[in-house]
Formats: sequence, structure tokens, C-alpha cells
Amino acid sequence: MPYKSAPGLTPLSKRIAPSALALFLFATPALAFDGYPAMYSPSSGLTAHGSVQVGSFVYLPAVNGKVKPNQIHNRALMVNKYIDESVDGFVRDATFNELRFVGIDVRGTDRILTGEIQQYSIDDISNPFEWTVVIRYVVKDKAGNTLYDAVKSSNPTSIRWSEWNFKELKPDIEALIADPDFIKAIN
Repeated sequence: MPYKSAPGLTPLSKRIAPSALALFLFATPALAFDGYPAMYSPSSGLTAHGSVQVGSFVYLPAVNGKVKPNQIHNRALMVNKYIDESVDGFVRDATFNELRFVGIDVRGTDRILTGEIQQYSIDDISNPFEWTVVIRYVVKDKAGNTLYDAVKSSNPTSIRWSEWNFKELKPDIEALIADPDFIKAIN
């Protein structure tokens, strides 16, 4: 004989499921708004020598009012992606750490590297997720003379958003490090 609940009562699973769904729908945007922790661990296998001070970076989509300073543009328009700090500061720090990791002296010099983040976006409806990272790197001496000016872009992929660990920045930074003109500018 099948189990029957008492008259007027519904099984626990029928009472909890709508509550869990409501919690998920309302809590997910709140979690995204607070921002995902932005952590970048340098891991390049490249080595390089030279000396450059890492100056400020500018996140052009935020400057132009298209996104918030801590928002990574989602081309799929599903859910906005936010990190817990400004994108320009995060990319600057990731570049600093990766340059130091490969052997470049970043403690101060007469050469200054700045960056213009032209695009930092994700399409999270595709499988795998598709990223687009476009950064213009400029090295100037203290007098303001341009020693290096180049745009690096990449389109890395990631399997799931939950595996998001900012490795999508690495190809752009490694393209900078591998550029002989950059190495010449910082030596």
C-alpha cells in the first residue's frame, strides 16, 4: 500500500523544492553582484630578463560607461559577471606578478609599462566558454618617449564558470613577455 500523507499536508519534498528554487533565483544575482574573488597565480614557463616599473592600467569599457569597473562583459547577456575588485587593478597586478615570476625586475626603473584593457569579455552560453582579452601595452621612458606599443589579444576557453580562475589573462601576458620588441624596450 503506497504511503499517504495526512490530510492537508504535502510531502516535505514538495514544500522544500519551491523554496530552494526561489532561494537560488534570488541569491544568485546577489552573489554575482558582490563579485567573485579575483585571484591570479603566475604560472608561466617562460623566462625573461629586463627591468620595468608596472604603472597604471585603464579598463576602457568601464571608462566608456559600457560596464562597471569590476564587471567582465558577458557577450551572451545571461548574467553579469563581477569580480571583487576593479578589472584594471586586477589585470595590472596579474601582469606585475607574471613579469616578476618570469624574472623581470619590476622594482623600479626609468621605464614604465602601462596598459589599456580594450576588451575583457566572456561568452558563457557556448561550450566551452569563450573569452576575449585585448590589451594594449605601452612602455615609455621617464622623458615620455615611447619605447614599445603593441596590442596583444587572445581567445582562450574554459570548461565551466566554476573553474574560472583567471587563467584567460595568461596568454596575453605571455605574448607580451615573448615579444622580442618588448624585451628590447626593457633592457
